Amino acid sequence: MISVIMPAFNSGRYIAASIESARAQSLRDWELIVVDDGSTDDTGSIADGYAAEDTRVRVIHQSNAGIAAARNSGLREMNASSAYVAFLDSDDVWESGTLETLVRLLNENPNAVGVHGIQRYVDAEGKPILVDGAGTAPRRRRRIDGWRLRKANAADPTTFETLAYGNCIPTCSLLIRRTAIERAGMFDPAIEVVDDWDMWLRLALHGDFFFVNEVMYAYRLHDTNVT
Repeated sequence: MISVIMPAFNSGRYIAASIESARAQSLRDWELIVVDDGSTDDTGSIADGYAAEDTRVRVIHQSNAGIAAARNSGLREMNASSAYVAFLDSDDVWESGTLETLVRLLNENPNAVGVHGIQRYVDAEGKPILVDGAGTAPRRRRRIDGWRLRKANAADPTTFETLAYGNCIPTCSLLIRRTAIERAGMFDPAIEVVDDWDMWLRLALHGDFFFVNEVMYAYRLHDTNVT
């Protein structure tokens, strides 16, 4: 099973599309834990509506504590049988085959702590857009070659050194082994905005990430993005 963690704060405009993208996955063995982080709009009620009709969806309501604390709340509530962890933000949407692809690749690479891909961009209405002339995130991955820093090839894993250069793992493109999360520990709520990068670095101390040069989700650009 895969435990999907969705932190949500005032996402009433977008959360239905995000949840629907989880429900549309070709791989069906998952649970979705929505953490309503003190929303003041209809985020919580929309999530509760999905939980009422789909037993795979659960909702946690808590006072606002920030995205790292919300993700930690979801991690603490994971089903004991879950072998994998994924993150889906409440304004983004997965491609329909994302979980199936990520699970297959992680099973094919038993030494990897996780597997990740890339993202495409959509606007507030879900329409594809270009960013800096491109429709997908640039592959800003680097590797150490002797004493030089070089562009990573598509076949190269994402290592600790790669992540030390810069965060090249889009959060919603990632599947992680639960055992790796248990070794790395929880997200650090004291680190704002880049709490995910901190987590990927700690995970990379225990192994590399397999990289797949495919789009895993659509990152929605709108006027309330955190980053």
